[in-house]
Amino acid sequence: MESLNALFLHSTEGIIIANKKGQIIKANPSSERLFGYNENELVGLSVEALIPSRFKERHEGHRENYNKSPHPRAMGKDMTLFARRKDDSEFPVEISLSNYTQEEEPYVIAFIIDITERKQAEEKIKRINVELEQKVTERTKVLQEALRELENSKEKLSKALTKEKELNDLKSRFVTMASHEFRTPLSTILSSVSLIDKYKTESEDDKRKKHVDRIKSSVTNMTFILNDFLSAERLEEGKIFAKPSEFSLPQIIEEITSDIKNIQKKGNKLYTHTRELK
Repeated sequence: MESLNALFLHSTEGIIIANKKGQIIKANPSSERLFGYNENELVGLSVEALIPSRFKERHEGHRENYNKSPHPRAMGKDMTLFARRKDDSEFPVEISLSNYTQEEEPYVIAFIIDITERKQAEEKIKRINVELEQKVTERTKVLQEALRELENSKEKLSKALTKEKELNDLKSRFVTMASHEFRTPLSTILSSVSLIDKYKTESEDDKRKKHVDRIKSSVTNMTFILNDFLSAERLEEGKIFAKPSEFSLPQIIEEITSDIKNIQKKGNKLYTHTRELK
C-alpha cells in the first residue's frame, strides 16, 4: 500500500480520481502543479472545472456515457485535447482513463500529461515541412524554367545549325558555279585577244572592234559574276533584295551564241531559235 501511495504522490504524470458524478476525490501533487492549484484545492471540484468552458457541456455527455460502460482507454486519439488551469489558461493534454470499484462504488482514474512541448515540436516540424515544400516548389519552378530555356536554346541552336549548313551548301554550290561561269568569259577574252592580233589593217577595224566589244562584254559578265559571288556574304546577313529589270532575251542569246562560237570546236554545230513576244 505504501508503494502505491508513493507512486501516486511522486508520479510525474497528473493523476486524478473522480466518482461517477465527476467529483474529484483525490489528486496527486503533479496534477495540482499541472493545473495551478494549491494542495488539496482540487478535491471536491467537478472534473468539468478542468475543462475549457466551450467543451464542458459536451464533456458531461462523454462522462455519462463512460460511466455506462467503463473500461480502460486513451482519450484524444488522432485529435488534440485541451485542459483548463486555475488561471483560465489552456494547454494541450494527453489523457488515459481507467476505472475501479470500491465498496460497490465506481471510480475513474485519469492520467494526465502536458504535451505542450510535443505540440510545439510538431508545429515546428510542420512549419519546417511547409518551408521545405515551398522551397522545393520554388526550386522546381526554377528548374522547369531552366529546362524550358534549355529546350528553347536547343531549338534555336538546331535552327541556327541548319541555317549554317544551308548557307555552307549554298556557298559551295555557288563557288562551283562561279568557277564554271568564269571559264566562259575568260575563254572569250583569250580567244578575242588572240584574234585581234591577227587583224592589223584598217580594213579589218570592224573585226577588231567586234572582238574588243566581246572582251568588254566578257569583262562585264565577269563583274556580274564576281558581284554575285560577293553577295553570298550579304545573303547570310539577309541583305539580298530582288531588283527586277527588263532585258532582251534574243540579245542575250545572241551574245551567248557569239561567245560560244569563239570556243566552238571544229565539227560542232550550234543552232538557235528565237521569236518576238507580243
